This record gives sequence, structure tokens and C-alpha cells, in this order.
Amino acid sequence: MIRYEYLDDSIQESDIHPNHLFEQEKKLAEQFVRGLHGDRASVFSPCPVNGMLREEVLFEKWGQTYVISPGHWSVGLGQMPDASTWHTYFYDSDLAAYRASNVYQKRVWQLRQKLWESLMEWVEGRCIRYGHHRALRVADWGTKFIGWRDTAMKSPFVQQLSVIDPLPPLQEEQQDARFEAVFLMDVLQRTLDPKSLLETIHQSMEDEGLLFITTRSGTGFDILTLREQSSSVFPLEHIFLPSPSGMKQLLESTGFEVLELSTPGLFDVDFVRSSETEIPRDQFFQRYMNSLEQEAIFERFQQFLQQNNLSSHMRVLARKKVG
Repeated sequence: MIRYEYLDDSIQESDIHPNHLFEQEKKLAEQFVRGLHGDRASVFSPCPVNGMLREEVLFEKWGQTYVISPGHWSVGLGQMPDASTWHTYFYDSDLAAYRASNVYQKRVWQLRQKLWESLMEWVEGRCIRYGHHRALRVADWGTKFIGWRDTAMKSPFVQQLSVIDPLPPLQEEQQDARFEAVFLMDVLQRTLDPKSLLETIHQSMEDEGLLFITTRSGTGFDILTLREQSSSVFPLEHIFLPSPSGMKQLLESTGFEVLELSTPGLFDVDFVRSSETEIPRDQFFQRYMNSLEQEAIFERFQQFLQQNNLSSHMRVLARKKVG
């Protein structure tokens, strides 16, 4: 079953991408990526969802090419980085050290506290909706924020929390048990092999366990409009950006049933409006809409994007199939 719903509209864009922090992250990411050596691929790696050949280029950024998967329109790097490069970027680079710093972690917690509390309210509501009226054994997979981990630990629906494959500065904290719920928050988009990751998670869960996912969607309005000019999508931070149909295929192929899939993003239109001079000249509809300068139109269009799974923020609830 696929549903949509809205996030708390008191959350601001600056809560998600704090300007001074985010600009420094992008600067360090660009320095790392532009320092990579190697010939540009003439043949792209196959689609991580269905293995099909990918040939259509969406854009290039910092010497890396993003391509579209045929059939479901997921977007991803045409050539995956090797495991050693990926590990250095996320664990041993200047960017990793910056994100692990006390100053960064504390400031992100201050800015995102409201966002994380809203996300946990969604999690708790879905636990109740799907028959879980008690505290659960939960795994938080791949997190990079101390504040998010602490928010999750305070939930009355979390009996014990295992932290698995975190990024610095967090350390792995794994309980010896199978999980009744797994959080995969903004992790899938930076994964080298999303199918393998979901298969590993599937094996770690109890039957009918719940999997909560947030990720960037490659078919979001702002991403398809701004392409390489999008400030919120860049290598190697964004390796795989599934479309709603690509996400559904990926989950079903790894033993999950999709209960809910929505794109409740609030800022697609704002991202495009704030990047008016960066909109490609051939995007006439978007340029015209920006020129109208009518807030009511912008608000209704953002609602349209939410309701039709066309925002770039995707939220998914899946359940492990029995057997």
C-alpha cells in the first residue's frame, strides 16, 4: 500500500542544510572528489536494481557522471567508486574528520532536533498502525549523527538500540538479537551495493519486522530541474538515488513488502526558486513558473509534488515477508 502525507511545516530548509556547515561539507567533498584519478568511463556500470545497461546521462559534476536507469528512472553514479575510495571518503578524509568533530555534531543536533523528533513521531505512529504496541529491538543502520541516535534511544518504542555500520564519530554497538525494526535513515543514497545491504538487513530481522527508510529520490522535481546545479546532490555523498518505482522493485526483490511510500518533501520548489539563475535555459516551464512570483502557485505546486511522489525526499516503510 502506498500513501503520502506531509511533514511538520514548521521545519525550515536551514534545519536540513545549515548554510555554514553544509557549504563547508560541500567544499571538502569537492576537494576529495576532484582529487580522484582515473579515466572517465566510456561504459557505465549496470543498474544496481535490475542489472540493466545504463546509457542515458543526466549530468556531470566534479568529474563524475550521473546516469538514469532504464525502466524506473533511478539516478546514480555511472561508475561506482571502489571500496577503498568509498571508505576513505566516509571514514578517513578531511570531510569525515569535520563531521566527527564535537562542534559539528553539537550544531547539527541543535538545528535538526525538531526534524528528528518529527521523524520519530512518524516511526512511532507506524509501529502502532501495524500492530506493534510495545518497545522493540531496533537497529539503527549506518547513522552518522549522535543526536539522531540519542533521539531514537529515548523513544518508548525502542527497547534496545543496536548501532550498526555507523560513520564517525559513532562506534558500533550491536546487541545479540534479531531485530524487530531497522532504521535506514539517509543511508541508501551513499551505498555502493544497495541490494546487498538490504539482503543483509533482511537476514538480521525477525519475520514481519519493520524497515524504516529515508533517502533522496532521483526523480525529485528539484534534482531533475537543476541537475548538476543542484546544491544538495553531489558525489560521493550521493551514489544511488532511487525513484519510487525503483525503490519498490529493490525492496520486493530482497524479500520486503512495501507498506507505505511517500515523498513528503517541503523544499523542492524553494530549492529551484533560490537557484533561479542556475535553471538550465531549456527548462522553460520552470523558468516561467518562477517568473510568476505567486506564493499560492508555489505552495500548490509543492503539494502536487508531495501527493504524486515527485519530491526528492522519499520516506518508506517496508515489512519483512514471512518465510
